[in-house]
Amino acid sequence: MNTPPLAKTLKTALLLPVALSLQACLSSFVAKPITESSRDTSGTFDGRWVASVESTAQSQHGPGNWKFDCDDRSGERFGITVENGQATMPLMNRQNVTYVNSNGQFRFEVPTEFEAKAGGRSDSSVNNGAITLILIGSLSDQKGSFTIGVAQFANNGCTSEMSYQRI
Repeated sequence: MNTPPLAKTLKTALLLPVALSLQACLSSFVAKPITESSRDTSGTFDGRWVASVESTAQSQHGPGNWKFDCDDRSGERFGITVENGQATMPLMNRQNVTYVNSNGQFRFEVPTEFEAKAGGRSDSSVNNGAITLILIGSLSDQKGSFTIGVAQFANNGCTSEMSYQRI
């Protein structure tokens, strides 16, 4: 599986004017990571999965006048392995762990060392620009989203639609 370098995409996104994307509230997504005690141990979702970016809106709006100019991430892929309800994903040079519940729902939250800054055309500033990468979805519905979240805006940010396929 070929995974494009995320750092280049993050650098490009962060140098553009900052904005937000308000994610669609879909019932198949979870608002916080699944706890270990709530993980599915039936083996239903165990195995190797590939998460693929299907589309990214290049201009995404947030609260007030904030706007993200987002890179098209279509075709970017992430590998996920699920074993006994524990999901692992290599991203940002480390193995990230979360859990999958009995409905196939999961949420990875991956802090980075990157900071968002307002673009040169902005008359506002970003005071808490810490970036967190958030991959959420449902393996049973085989859909989800990937967000480059900005702390100042409750980790909303450039969001891409995802699909999940067992391999």
